[in-house]
Amino acid sequence: MSESFNLISSEDNKLIVNNEALEYLKSIKEKVIIIGLISTTNDDNDIKFNSDSIKISLLSNLLNIKDISPNHSPQNMILYPTYLEKENFNNTKIFVLDINISNNKHLFSLCFFICSLFVFCFNENINSTELKKFDIINSLFGTIKLKSKNDAQKLNFFSENSPKLIFYIPNSKSSFNNYYLEEQLSKKENNKDIDLLKENISKYFQKKELISENSEKNIILIQKILEKANPKEINGKLFDGNALAFFVQNFCEMHNKKINPDFELLLGNVIYNDLQTFKIRSLKYFEDNINSLENDNEEILIPKIYDIKLKSIEIYNNIQSLNYKIFNKLEYNEYKSSFISMKKELENKFTELENKKLINNLKKSELICNELLNKHYEIINKKIINGEYTKENTDEYMKDYENFLNAYEKEAKGNNKIKCLINFLEIHKPKYFKNLLFNENKKIEEDKNIEELKNKLNRKKREIINLREQIDKIQDDINKQQTLVNL
Repeated sequence: MSESFNLISSEDNKLIVNNEALEYLKSIKEKVIIIGLISTTNDDNDIKFNSDSIKISLLSNLLNIKDISPNHSPQNMILYPTYLEKENFNNTKIFVLDINISNNKHLFSLCFFICSLFVFCFNENINSTELKKFDIINSLFGTIKLKSKNDAQKLNFFSENSPKLIFYIPNSKSSFNNYYLEEQLSKKENNKDIDLLKENISKYFQKKELISENSEKNIILIQKILEKANPKEINGKLFDGNALAFFVQNFCEMHNKKINPDFELLLGNVIYNDLQTFKIRSLKYFEDNINSLENDNEEILIPKIYDIKLKSIEIYNNIQSLNYKIFNKLEYNEYKSSFISMKKELENKFTELENKKLINNLKKSELICNELLNKHYEIINKKIINGEYTKENTDEYMKDYENFLNAYEKEAKGNNKIKCLINFLEIHKPKYFKNLLFNENKKIEEDKNIEELKNKLNRKKREIINLREQIDKIQDDINKQQTLVNL
């Protein structure tokens, strides 16, 4: 980002917004304070030169930069980010806006609403000639549209939302004070336009002050200016960089349609843009952080998700710091309702993403666990295939199995850890023992068959012996009979 950039330029009565400036402002999450240094074109070149030189000197002091090129363009707004800090105001970003305006009343109106503080630079004293440089103030009243507002209410709206005004006279020969300022503004001139200008300055700007010390040191001058500048607020709505960018863009779009910006619509658009912006920030924070969580047990994962959810809601709730007055006004109930409605949408989206994360966590953990199981079981599987486990070396299998379990336990994560192990072992653990059991049963069966054959053989042998005995007996009987016959 450059040290400065042209925020808005005017061409053919159209307000052209610098996109680079818009993107930069959108990135500013702090509340903004804009100090507007005002000068105008004038037919009197000497007066213009003196006015510009005073403004450039003040700009150099505020930015702590020695060499600054003057802004001679009659229709430009140059924005300078600063490193200034306002005491007791945290979370703020201070800008200086170098404003040159001739006759573009809408450009001046935009500056009026976005600046926290106006600094009008004068040469030596306040007089009609010096004041005439700011006569565009007389055109301010007709630059915006307000619904159902009479002239008094409209004027009150300008007054309540005006920037604070400082009349700056660095080279005064006299020591002026605020009494002198009021005296000069109330004094009548022989010029209706100047008298009207003085009247309008008094009406529009509730808070006015004169700084004229000639011997003022830079640091004291800066402190005095910062004392008068507070974060920009319109109708109770505070502005951060993003809201300011949207306000500027929306204002210029309305102007370029050749209509006075509708302020109720404009402010409503800014608030709705706030709602959308903070909703997107909150959701992005939740998504980024929940997606970065590693797969783990739900007992560990759920508290982490809950913590992310709390911080995400806190990001969304920060919108209230910009719109706290808006949300507490009856006429803005619709915005409060939208805030609550979008918050519920966010919470529902968080629940949806949380459930999705937990389901994906289970699926991924199951995949990882199964990969680990197959990886660490490979040693056992190879030995089984190669027939290295036998009945005599069961201890080797048990040692390998214990190493397998320890390795898996160390690396596996997730709620599916035990479930995956049980499912795996139902398939793989019995494999080796089934082989051993099959071989043992086969041997037992074979032994049983042999024993039965042996028993059968023994039975046959006994039968043969018995038959032999019977044969021998019969033979004896035959022999006895033959002997008797022979006698």
